[in-house]
Amino acid sequence: MKVTVIGASGGIGQPLSLLLTQNTTLPINELALFDLRLSKGVSTDLSHMTGPTTGIDAISPKKVKGYGKDELSGALENADIVVIVAGIPRKPGMTRDDLFKINGGIMRNLILETMKHARPDCLVAIISNPVNSLVPLAVETMKQDIHQKYAPEKRVFGVTTLDLVRAITFLKESGQENVTQNGNSSNCNNNSNSNSSSKEDIFKDIVVIGGHSGKTILPIIPESTLLKKGLAKGTNTKDYNDFVYKVQFAGDEVVKAKEGMGSATLSMAYSGYMFVSDLINARCNTQNKQAYTSSTTGMSNTIVAYVCLNNNNKGQQLKEKLHNSVDYFSTPVVLQKNTGFVEHLDFDHTLNKLNTHELQLLNKDVLPQLAKDINKGESFVRSSKL
Repeated sequence: MKVTVIGASGGIGQPLSLLLTQNTTLPINELALFDLRLSKGVSTDLSHMTGPTTGIDAISPKKVKGYGKDELSGALENADIVVIVAGIPRKPGMTRDDLFKINGGIMRNLILETMKHARPDCLVAIISNPVNSLVPLAVETMKQDIHQKYAPEKRVFGVTTLDLVRAITFLKESGQENVTQNGNSSNCNNNSNSNSSSKEDIFKDIVVIGGHSGKTILPIIPESTLLKKGLAKGTNTKDYNDFVYKVQFAGDEVVKAKEGMGSATLSMAYSGYMFVSDLINARCNTQNKQAYTSSTTGMSNTIVAYVCLNNNNKGQQLKEKLHNSVDYFSTPVVLQKNTGFVEHLDFDHTLNKLNTHELQLLNKDVLPQLAKDINKGESFVRSSKL
């Protein structure tokens, strides 16, 4: 298994690469790190660590190799999974439109190189923003090659995991949750396993659908979970609406808190690592050749990702539920074992259970903006040539 991280020297790429080297259960034979500069320094730094140990048995470091400015083809050669975090980060006052003007050209070139050098069945995970536009750009670019053996719609993913991680984290922070166990609040007595399952069960059905920016992000929280947290859905419930807004615009909060000197790099790296781990587990079927449990959703063989609805099982049904207004959408996705491709879109337990308020947010806020973002990516490709 070869995993290539493009943009490995950046604020997301470095911690993401670190996390990938430290999980010894992932069957990564080579971790290829590409960037225009400093990637060999990052790979050298990472190669000095043995990784976790069990007892007295030291674990050998994974094969980590850095590739510089003129070595992109080598970094991509026969890659099974390509993770793209390249591009410029968002700065204060910068819109995702501003980002797209720069990152769109970068993404197209990277996809063209991926098509030339990576495995024809490689999985592509896009973290670079704006995801809403760059994923359509990537898929449509790949579709221009009529000799593609494996449908890009089934293997290009926009990584929206951070939205889900934030929703769960913020929900845990809200309300009055009792964080002590057995009446003991000592910081030194962390009996985390004694009651963890009952405390986590209320979060297992949370998903975030739509897109990956602003009001296109729509957290879907079961009513029972909200009630346990002292929240309730509805247009006039301020606490709930504040929670939704916090999830939607959490990235802005990070940029502001970092005083314009950075964006959500660490949390994105952590979320990206969880997503890539799920892709690897699906592709390699590592967990005893049985269904694996996703580290992000807690569901069997299921992730949440921003994907193309066309040419995917149950995609047409989902498009109809969305009034045929968009061709891309973030939704629970069941992955094929052994390939990691999209097996089918699993939206029954989300879109089929939206209440009136959630439907209003979906139709008024999510879909109109998402349609514009998608068109931007597709238009970019239409105006370009291979």
